[in-house]
Amino acid sequence: MSTRIETHHRRTVVGMLKPIAVLACAVLLGLTGCGDDTTEGSTDELQAFYDTLREQAAAFDYVEGEYFDDYSDANFYALAFYARVGVELEDAAYLQRADEIHDYDLSVLQQANSDPEWSAEHLEEVLYAALGLIEHASATGETDAIATLDTFIDLSNFLVGIYDNYLDVSLGEYAADTYGPTSITGGLALLNLQYAKYLDTPRTQDRIDAAVEIVQAIDEQAFDGERYLFRPGEDKLFLYPNSIMILVLNRLYELTGDRDYLERAETAFEGVAPLRHELGFYRSPYSAEYMGAQTDEYSTLSSQNYFNLALLLLYQNTGKQIYLERFEEILTFLRLNLYDDAQGRLLHHWIDGHIAHPDDLEYFCSGCNLQFLYIVWYLKSVVGV
Repeated sequence: MSTRIETHHRRTVVGMLKPIAVLACAVLLGLTGCGDDTTEGSTDELQAFYDTLREQAAAFDYVEGEYFDDYSDANFYALAFYARVGVELEDAAYLQRADEIHDYDLSVLQQANSDPEWSAEHLEEVLYAALGLIEHASATGETDAIATLDTFIDLSNFLVGIYDNYLDVSLGEYAADTYGPTSITGGLALLNLQYAKYLDTPRTQDRIDAAVEIVQAIDEQAFDGERYLFRPGEDKLFLYPNSIMILVLNRLYELTGDRDYLERAETAFEGVAPLRHELGFYRSPYSAEYMGAQTDEYSTLSSQNYFNLALLLLYQNTGKQIYLERFEEILTFLRLNLYDDAQGRLLHHWIDGHIAHPDDLEYFCSGCNLQFLYIVWYLKSVVGV
């Protein structure tokens, strides 16, 4: 397998009032009217930004389907973005890139299935490859990865079952300690649900049933009635476990029709309200100390991306404008404050009043930029606003 499987330290995720207000509509590509004089121009500006980022993404460090400087995110979001947009636009270059990433991701998953110990050590790399392959299969209709996906998901569910459906153990070189057992376990539940959402196979109901059991265990271990905990007994409020669980609960609602899941997702949204910063982002305390933040004015591109995906699903399933408003605030903040014009890319984080610096422990995540592009595609083509 031509691969450099290496788990990096994960991505450790103000404008003036007038430009924020002007770009509010643009961020949502015409979601709502903010005044006839500004909407069209703002939308054009946001579209230009999106197009520029797409062009820059084509130059990210990449060899035969494998991205570098991506913190594993590209396995999921590069494949999802290029497959979805490639099919939608009938873009041969995008589809070629998607095929290359597909082959790389499939090789990662095949290695994971043949070597469970290696898989556990590279959990992020493998999990994102599986999620990317699901998106590719859904977009293209190709089924060559289904059997490999089934094997991996069965093995993952067996592993989670050994630990009573809550993985409060050290897996991966960084994942469990950084994002916490609730996020990691929730991610494996989400894998089952993305499969059930996007693929029509004889195993679909099995995947839903497995996710139901995992979520029940997570609720028993880590839901305090208001928010999801990093791990049992950890009282500090974190964004990641709640973002992941909001995604999981929304997918469960969509697949089962049980409104209790949706109500719990809305409760978790309210639970992270104290993390909301007046500048328009949600604080990311999971890596603030590691990155050397001296204030609570710290947030990562990755964490905001995941929360924005959660907000989009909440909006899809409830129709409540508050979720689009929060989404808009975050996307506007990222657009105005994390984009480096000289490099033509979004940088890794905002810290103590300024954008990431090259001397920071982490500086740029190509996978997070591709995730941002996927989110804009999802907003336009799936949410439809």
